[in-house]
This record gives sequence, structure tokens and C-alpha cells, in this order.
Amino acid sequence: MKKMKFRVWNTLLKKYLPDNSVCILPDGDMVLYNLLSMLNVYKNPSDILEGEDIVERWTGLKDKNGVDIYEGDIVKYGDNVGEVFYDSECACFNVSGFYNQSQDYPTMAFSENGNAIMEVVGNIHEINVNDLHKDLS
Repeated sequence: MKKMKFRVWNTLLKKYLPDNSVCILPDGDMVLYNLLSMLNVYKNPSDILEGEDIVERWTGLKDKNGVDIYEGDIVKYGDNVGEVFYDSECACFNVSGFYNQSQDYPTMAFSENGNAIMEVVGNIHEINVNDLHKDLS
């Protein structure tokens, strides 16, 4: 079984919180700890308690460069660029914009080692996926 990993984006700070400062409990509550380590990263750690914290799950996969692929990542796959999301209808991770109606399944990106040629190029908080589509055109 793969290890469950998460990352947390704070909307006020516009940064991911350090991995060693966040614990997600089984009931879904999030606990912030190790505030001393945050003093090195943030000028005012109390800001972390404000704003919205967006929890993103790890897909369990790495891209062609060995980078972990998370929900909210923007990935490039061939000539396609899309956002990684959890598809509750299929109970799997998927990539928006990769479905071309000729496939049996919405995306082949996460099947049969598709992630081996996929590349994380950013995340939805820092890059507009529509701008990437224009750049590829």
C-alpha cells in the first residue's frame, strides 16, 4: 500500500505550508504544529491560521522527472495540458482536458505508465492552465 501524502495551500500566504507543520487527522481536521520551524519560513506564522487552507492529495504517482503528482497540479502530456483532479464518478485521479471522445476512458495519462511521460509544469494556484493552452498553440 502506498503512503498517503497531502500538501496544503494557504490562500492568504499564497504558499504551500511546510510538510513538517501540518497533520491531517483521520476525521479530516487539520492540526498545525512545529510553529518554531515556520518562523524560518514565514514572517508572521499567525497568518497561517487565517485564510483558507486547501488540502490536495498525492496521486501516488511521479512524473517523468520523479516529481510527485498532486491534485491541483498542471501537467503536460504530449501536446495536452490539464489539471489533475479526483474524479468521484470514476473513483480515480484524472486530468481535465485530455479526453477526446475516441478513448474508452476519460484519460490514459494515469494508466499503463502514462505518468512516465507526463510532466508537472505547475499548479492551479500559481499558473493559469488556459494561458498554457495558448502558449502551446
